[in-house]
Amino acid sequence: PLTTGTLNGFLAGDNVTATYSRVAGENVGPYTISATLAPVGVLANYNITYNTATFTITQKAASVTPNASGKVYGTADPNPLTTGTLNGFLAGDNVTATYSRVAGENVGPYTISATLAPVGVLANYNITYNTAIFTIGKSSLVITASDGAMVFGGSLPTITASYSGYVNGDTALATPPVCSANAATHVTSCSGAADPDYTITYVPGVLTVNDAALVITANDQSRAFGAANPSFTFVVDLSVTLTTQPTCSTTATATSPVGTYPITCKNAALAGYGINYVAGTLTVNPAALTVTANDKTRVVGAADPAFTYTANPSVTFTTAPVCTSTATASSPVGTYPITCTGAVAAGYTISYVAGTLTISATPPSATPTAAGTEIVGGATATPTQVVAGATSTPARAATPPVTSSNGNSPTNDSLPLMIILIALAFGGLGLLAVQAQRGTIRR
Repeated sequence: PLTTGTLNGFLAGDNVTATYSRVAGENVGPYTISATLAPVGVLANYNITYNTATFTITQKAASVTPNASGKVYGTADPNPLTTGTLNGFLAGDNVTATYSRVAGENVGPYTISATLAPVGVLANYNITYNTAIFTIGKSSLVITASDGAMVFGGSLPTITASYSGYVNGDTALATPPVCSANAATHVTSCSGAADPDYTITYVPGVLTVNDAALVITANDQSRAFGAANPSFTFVVDLSVTLTTQPTCSTTATATSPVGTYPITCKNAALAGYGINYVAGTLTVNPAALTVTANDKTRVVGAADPAFTYTANPSVTFTTAPVCTSTATASSPVGTYPITCTGAVAAGYTISYVAGTLTISATPPSATPTAAGTEIVGGATATPTQVVAGATSTPARAATPPVTSSNGNSPTNDSLPLMIILIALAFGGLGLLAVQAQRGTIRR
């Protein structure tokens, strides 16, 4: 029953009973309880006092408990923010919860709370509002060290950081990184960055150590044609000690013609250096060749001898020299140059040394032959003939008596042929053949 009550003053035989009811209503609050008596037929016999009582509806215990939630810094809140549990609420009240959190976007904890609806039924509940934590976690930020390059032995390059993962419009960290390069490991790196909103990881870069430039230049050299090649040398543009010395050579051989030939070096080695080579030049110069005309002699009036020469050094000429003199068959006693010209020998610069042709006045021997002739210096002279073409008024020479070829004395009309050496007025010599007759001399 709704309640119980007490009936006083009624006769037992009337069997009066009470039925209790209250004012309608289900919300929390007081409601009046009143009694209805029966049977109605006997109630007129009584002066009834109807007392009332209070029917109280109290708040029902209920609770709302949100679940914890969270996100990464820089991202949007999840939708819905979270879920939760409602306990103690009547299904018919259709109580629902909406969850929210304390505002903020930096890394850290934020309280999640619930708002219940509909508001009209909430007064009927003694509600426990539980909370939960919404956590904003650090965002991941990757810092990459820039690659770098340097020359071996040179200065380290400046290394910079690049960032991947900035959110919320961020452009800098609370503590920036320090970046550097390590020439020994060929690695670039950054470190030391810090920020409350980011979990930082690092990616190293690569340091390229390039070979330093080293130039080896072959020294220019020269030699004469036909000589052996000289020792080839070189210069290095930096003050370093080579691990392996270069070898330098040329294409020229001892028989190579006059000209220029490259001197090239190769195979040098030194760790950390890229070696470049600059060729030198071997100049093969013409060798000196001297052609000397050999001295010669002849007597006045004779033909020139064959002119010869001596070559130093001894070579095979492409074109042999031709040697001549200015003297002619009629040249007087004296000395005349013998000169050579026109020689050609590949690889040689030819100089000439003149010889001397000496024309002497040594008298030739006379050999008798047939009557009326004599051989003078190897040539046959006939009467009145001038050998070598020189003429002059001769001095008359004494003529010894001679015997004819048949042993008889010569006739009065003819005298033996005589050879008279005449000193010419112009200083030369000539031969004058005369035949003497009485009273006359015929030239």
